[in-house]
Amino acid sequence: MTDNSVRPYPNPFIRERADPQILRHGGRYFFTATVPAYDRIVLRGADTLDGLRTAEETTVWVKYPEGAMGSHIWAPELHRIGAGWYLYFAAGEAATATGDVWKIRMYVLENRNDDP
Repeated sequence: MTDNSVRPYPNPFIRERADPQILRHGGRYFFTATVPAYDRIVLRGADTLDGLRTAEETTVWVKYPEGAMGSHIWAPELHRIGAGWYLYFAAGEAATATGDVWKIRMYVLENRNDDP
């Protein structure tokens, strides 16, 4: 059965982004996802879902040059909890002679501003 009142969105919704997540808060939509370089966390904001597809992307965090959180930045999730914004993401160790690049852990960034 097809509901003609529901307009399908393109697949992929936003190209070259994996592990997408969309959050609606305060009448706005926010989008985050893994970028192909696995080196940063990006956010987009728009008043509509369609607007997310062409919204300017802002880099909100970049991987560390070495050590923990220095590699494999992926699967970010944005959450509004109480008065704060929280970005959860997975990250690995930066490559070293003896480092294990698959030593991946979960991390969280906190932002107490109104704007994520």
